[in-house]
Amino acid sequence: MVEFLAYSGMRVGEAREVRFEDVNLEVGSVLITGSELGTKNHQERVIPLYLNLRNLLVRLIAARDSTDLSGRIFDIDSPRGAMKLACKRAGLKQFSVHSLRHFFASYAIESGINFKVVSEWLGHSDGGILVAKTYGHLRAEYSAAMAEKMSFEAFDVPRVLPFKTGSKAA
Repeated sequence: MVEFLAYSGMRVGEAREVRFEDVNLEVGSVLITGSELGTKNHQERVIPLYLNLRNLLVRLIAARDSTDLSGRIFDIDSPRGAMKLACKRAGLKQFSVHSLRHFFASYAIESGINFKVVSEWLGHSDGGILVAKTYGHLRAEYSAAMAEKMSFEAFDVPRVLPFKTGSKAA
């Protein structure tokens, strides 16, 4: 479930309720319903099967004991306890399963996916504003790599300005 959360960006409650029949390998999508409790905004959504998520779901389906693909993918309600223990054993600062949602969103942004699309995948309905505010805290390494792209000479700027000097637009 931890891997699923990292690859999907879902909340724990959403991931817990995903059923095998919600996965469409042919179309390449997962339906997120949240079951009886619903999603946070009470709206179903469909996310694409990104490569890692697709590969994980193929493995989970193949490992299924029966050909009956009804029922939930995960038998556990939450991996919180396992995450806490794993962090302790690895000597890492404890982080929550919700941190995986932040990881997913930040990684998507760093991969060049625009805020609006990321927000749709996460189930936000604000067009990307919350994604920009909440998940836009990118790694210093990413910021440094972007700074490398921001290199130009004064002579690269167009010599003809789009407005007259001294005009109201200036």
